Amino acid sequence: MPAKKNFCAYAEAQSAAQALGFNSQTEYKKRYREDPRLPASPHEVYANTGWTDWYDFLGKQRPEWYPTYTEAQAAVQALGIKKQPEYQKRCREDPRLSYTPQKLYAKDGWTDWYDFLGKQRPEWYPTYAEAQAVVQALGINNQPEYRKRCREDPRLSSTPPKLYANDGWTDWYNFLGKKRSDLYPTYAQAQGAVQALGIKRKPEYNKRYKEDPRLPGAPNLFYANAGWADWYDFLGNQRSDFYPTYAEAQSAVQALGFNSQAEYQKRYREDPRLPARPRATYANTGWTDSYDFFGKQRPELYPTYAEAQAASLALDIKSEPEYKRRYREDPRLPSNIQDFYTDAGWIDWYDFLGNNRPDLYPTYAEAQAVVQALGIKKQPEYQKRYREDPRLPSNPQQFYADADWINWYDFLGSNGVEPMSGIVA
Repeated sequence: MPAKKNFCAYAEAQSAAQALGFNSQTEYKKRYREDPRLPASPHEVYANTGWTDWYDFLGKQRPEWYPTYTEAQAAVQALGIKKQPEYQKRCREDPRLSYTPQKLYAKDGWTDWYDFLGKQRPEWYPTYAEAQAVVQALGINNQPEYRKRCREDPRLSSTPPKLYANDGWTDWYNFLGKKRSDLYPTYAQAQGAVQALGIKRKPEYNKRYKEDPRLPGAPNLFYANAGWADWYDFLGNQRSDFYPTYAEAQSAVQALGFNSQAEYQKRYREDPRLPARPRATYANTGWTDSYDFFGKQRPELYPTYAEAQAASLALDIKSEPEYKRRYREDPRLPSNIQDFYTDAGWIDWYDFLGNNRPDLYPTYAEAQAVVQALGIKKQPEYQKRYREDPRLPSNPQQFYADADWINWYDFLGSNGVEPMSGIVA
């Protein structure tokens, strides 16, 4: 098949895209094949020949944010906003405030949320040695315990690896004065041990690695710079011979007559060269969406966020799970609505469904304490149970991204990460 020939000039592609009435980058990605000369990634194709941004390419008006960090800073302080979570809830009280000021003003004055909101920074111990002496005097045994107890001394930072990164930080063992676990020092030794146990898959490894106390919980991290290749190599399994290109997989799946993603998950093993997760496998080699992959016509979805929002409100849908169950009652509502309207007005499910936002825990430490009190041990369990406390966010990794979030192991107080990533056994 001859290679697709794109528009040779930015202006031609720009005119074509605007003639098709694209409203956002997301919509462009879904519909650009309506003109066979439009490239999938215009920002890359025209990077050196006219590209500015998606607003210019699609002919859309840019949001009129405050042009400088200083002006935005003054506006937010005038609103009396005290913390980042409060900012995320209230920034739309001033339409010129960006939801992500740390990105917008990254090169124009942004320092941190303390400076932006006009709040005094905590007075941490100035040196690693001082903080280390204090924490060892408190008798803290591991990182989760540190997260719970560091506020016993207001001069202890909740994120010492960041604060002392250039001033002596090695790992949590050194900081807390604890003996390191005697894990296999080399990839080859760990590889030999795990294959001797007869472990064949990653989920099985996660269940069984404690049968050998010298195996780390996350070998992909522990041996990242010491020989790690992938799970196939580590477990001694043969790699799957998947179709090397998106086009080949697409042809195979259409020949089998799959009609939906659900049907694909049930039947894809009919062809051993089809991957379980085609979206991930072909993310960089042509994947657009399931409609294109299965060769199905895209439904005529609501082109704007406001129209979809009005339709959902008319159906009296009250929650995200209910939306997932009922959106097919209106064939113009997309299944992945937050992705579909990412660049066209999407804020969150509360805004979309017209619900009041709950009063979520404002700090990472408060949410962390609650979730550990509930005894939740894994991320999937959290997704099932977080509603047991209405003040827990559905996506804590995003909600607390700039407020002490480290990872799920730390948040849940679980022991799934080996010492090198900061958990002390």
